[in-house]
Amino acid sequence: MPEIGLATPDVDAEPTDGGPAWHLRAAFANDGISTGLVAATPSGTTLWKAQWHVGESAVAQWKTGEFAAARPWHVSYTGTPTEDPIVRPPLEAIRQELVSALTSAASFAGSHDMQPWDGVLEAAVDLGSVECPEPPYYPDMFPAGHDEPARRRLLAMATAGNVLGGQGTWNDVGFSDGDVQRDYDLQSRRLFAALMRAFRASVNSA
Repeated sequence: MPEIGLATPDVDAEPTDGGPAWHLRAAFANDGISTGLVAATPSGTTLWKAQWHVGESAVAQWKTGEFAAARPWHVSYTGTPTEDPIVRPPLEAIRQELVSALTSAASFAGSHDMQPWDGVLEAAVDLGSVECPEPPYYPDMFPAGHDEPARRRLLAMATAGNVLGGQGTWNDVGFSDGDVQRDYDLQSRRLFAALMRAFRASVNSA
């Protein structure tokens, strides 16, 4: 059986393709943040990535105004050899980083009338004190029956605190005050980086 881990980009460095910052790409379809799965076997290591596309029948229906396909989206998986190992960050250090980022972002939101995000982020922090929470949204990121509390708490906090996306999310905000906007951008970058590291650590920790 191969070892399998979550792979994420270096979110501390700005993207090199000239596109938007990493946290803004959370709104993009087709993996705007370039995540994948690393599968390590004795014969080599492969990075697997998913790509979504609309099936031909759905495109034809859309052109005729009869878009009624029950499952228009198709997904394909592509594997490429890689020398990158499965990264296994220390859980406690990542937990502390995430709590700090969530708390700071919640405080910013509360000070600038960004409801409901202040309450959402505070609730995410509270999940860190639940004995063995069921992670919202992504319960299948752990094998069935997995009961390691520290990893489950970290994943629960990260999923509940993942407020970055498209329209109607944390990203869908702007400020006329330049200093406040810069602070908001810093908070967003910091939060996104902490979330990504938390996802990777909770899934990959030995």
